[in-house]
Amino acid sequence: MSNYTVNLKSYKKVILHACKYPYASNINGLLIGTKRGPGEGEDIAVLDAIPLFHTNVNLTPMLEIATSQAEQYATSKGLQIVGYYHANLADKAPTVVATKIAATLDHVLGYNVLLLMVDPWKLGPKSTDYAVVAYTRDGAAWKNAKSFTPSETLPPAFQIADKRADIEALHDFDEHLDNLKLDWLSNSGV
Repeated sequence: MSNYTVNLKSYKKVILHACKYPYASNINGLLIGTKRGPGEGEDIAVLDAIPLFHTNVNLTPMLEIATSQAEQYATSKGLQIVGYYHANLADKAPTVVATKIAATLDHVLGYNVLLLMVDPWKLGPKSTDYAVVAYTRDGAAWKNAKSFTPSETLPPAFQIADKRADIEALHDFDEHLDNLKLDWLSNSGV
């Protein structure tokens, strides 16, 4: 079984991306980090998140271009793609789109990637739980990741999304296509 950790920086970007587009049906991005150890005993650390889309993700060429650029960016930082996140803000269960993209990454990368689904019911001020649910592939099915832990203390999602300036500073590939000056890969303003 692989062990997965997620740091505050990546968690924050996932939550901000979901909160920036509360009515979007397909918010998603890539998780980048490190992978140590072969096969079942590997340790995967998610160290950053790269927001991709907040509109329709069925445009395969755009997804391929964004993934290729994200992979080049990750490599330049000594990292690699280790997972995928998705928020549909209606449910925390993996959607067909989320599982297809994560399964493709799983196949192409050759190891068990992490699939994070944002739990929309844990974004509000009454929740103190993590606002993501982690899944890994078990054969053809995606099941709750039993070995998912934060690498540091993660605040409740509403505390992260409380700063409008942070939400506005986060950009995804969709926005980048409208304004090429926007920094969607590193999102250094967040």
